[in-house]
Amino acid sequence: MRRVKWIWVTMLGVMSVHLALAGEPSFSGLFFSLNGSLASTNIELSDENTKIRSLGESSANGFAQVGFGYSAADRTVFSIGATYRLPDLKAGQISIDDAVSKLSATRNYSIYFEPGFTVAEKSLIYALVSYEGARGVGQVTALSTAETVKGRKNINGLGFGFGARSFINDVAFIQIQVKKLQFDYEPIIGTSAGYEPEAVEGSVGFGFRY
Repeated sequence: MRRVKWIWVTMLGVMSVHLALAGEPSFSGLFFSLNGSLASTNIELSDENTKIRSLGESSANGFAQVGFGYSAADRTVFSIGATYRLPDLKAGQISIDDAVSKLSATRNYSIYFEPGFTVAEKSLIYALVSYEGARGVGQVTALSTAETVKGRKNINGLGFGFGARSFINDVAFIQIQVKKLQFDYEPIIGTSAGYEPEAVEGSVGFGFRY
């Protein structure tokens, strides 16, 4: 508890210094944000003859973001950065007899590139493309929790989206974004079937520039 208290005190101190020293809003330089989101996942299961495209789940989610912007021209800004998802990304469940299989993605991170264009002194619109990495988890639980089995596999893919970032004062901004995550096709070992996860996510964030 004491450690958490000192973290909050330090963050408030840093924010106060930036509020006192910052000049005009700028989309150049280092920035950080926390984003809450609603994510809807879908998994396409397929084999040689059949495709099933109805397995998925919608859930509240969130991610931390750090980035760096560079003003390439008067109204053009290029940004690079990374995100890390804080909770798991739920992907639905399957019930077979007395067993339940829950699917999710953990440790989801992205490395992204954003070309942006300022539309006002304090507002920026942007597109984005990202490399996505995660660990896909399938947890099968039978009648007894002692029979729970987890399978894990690293999955990779791409993300595409667009958004807007707008300053509310000299250093603080709000951000809205829509993004689609498309992971690569992964075969199911020992079968002729495979799966291809994807997700659509809308988010709202609050951040600071440094």
